[in-house]
Amino acid sequence: MIRMTLRQFRLQLVIAAGALTVVAIILGVTGPDLAHVYDTTVGTCARDGGYCSTALVTFNDHDRLLRVVVQALPIVLPVLLGMFWGAPLVAGELESGTFRLAWTQSRSRLQWLAAKLAVVGLTTVAVQGLLSLMTTWWWMPVGRANPDRFSPAIFGAFGIAPIGYAVFALALGVTAGILLRRTVPAMATTLAAFVGVRLAVTFLVRPGFASEVHQVVALDPNGTAGIDSGPGIPLHLVFGNPQLPNAWVRSIDTVNASGQHPTGPVLAQLCPTLVKAVSDSRQTDMHSAFTACVTRVAASFHHAVVYQPASRYWPFQWAELALFVGLAVGMVALSAWWIRRRLI
Repeated sequence: MIRMTLRQFRLQLVIAAGALTVVAIILGVTGPDLAHVYDTTVGTCARDGGYCSTALVTFNDHDRLLRVVVQALPIVLPVLLGMFWGAPLVAGELESGTFRLAWTQSRSRLQWLAAKLAVVGLTTVAVQGLLSLMTTWWWMPVGRANPDRFSPAIFGAFGIAPIGYAVFALALGVTAGILLRRTVPAMATTLAAFVGVRLAVTFLVRPGFASEVHQVVALDPNGTAGIDSGPGIPLHLVFGNPQLPNAWVRSIDTVNASGQHPTGPVLAQLCPTLVKAVSDSRQTDMHSAFTACVTRVAASFHHAVVYQPASRYWPFQWAELALFVGLAVGMVALSAWWIRRRLI
């Protein structure tokens, strides 16, 4: 059965190998150049202790289109594998009726299904794993310059989690094909269900992998601060957020011990001179009043930060991989039961 499945699957194998080769060549050629640009812009600036804003803009303008493609590939590939490898795997034989011939041989239905899943499943893991390895390596300079790997768009694109997505998408496609017995409806179902599950895990399940950390961070009176006001909006003193590279920041609130914000009546009590200067638009008094207000507010207010630390990135990656592999196992179990008990 494995030999027969390999023969049926040889075109997909050739296409996958060719596509991976092309991707490897492109990333292998452009990756060292991207790392060099990082070293000569952001890397040099960071080592010299300079203001890196201009260097960061220069680096982020380099290979912009290729970055979009590299980020999208590991996200799109799993659902493509589920649609074009998983959905037709059994549904194609059910539509054509060739499954009846296979079931009259010496192999059982479950052995027939296991052979197909073994060949296509291992190939899926290999293809997605190699792509994730290449893109994660290529992306490293970008990640160092923009430390935000917990963001939804980045977390699901790199690391080991995409392997779990691919395994789940394949199992989902196979199950949809078995239940619907039609390739095209199974492909559409795979797409819709996969996107739905990915969104649910990203925004509902992933935050619960570990308890969030609550931390109090002192305000820096010498840091970035500003005034937020407008028609119908109370005067509000705004401070720059604390730097938490690669952390998953869930919320940042500027409050005092009583939970009050530096706005409205509170700000009027602490900084009457600033409030009056803003309302009277007396620019000559604004700077000194603003400086005094920032110092006064920083003495009694703080940042209340709720976040997942950067050190939890790999535990979260492993947790998401395990979750999607577990879902895939459930899909395979349902497929096996359906073929054995319900499919005639």
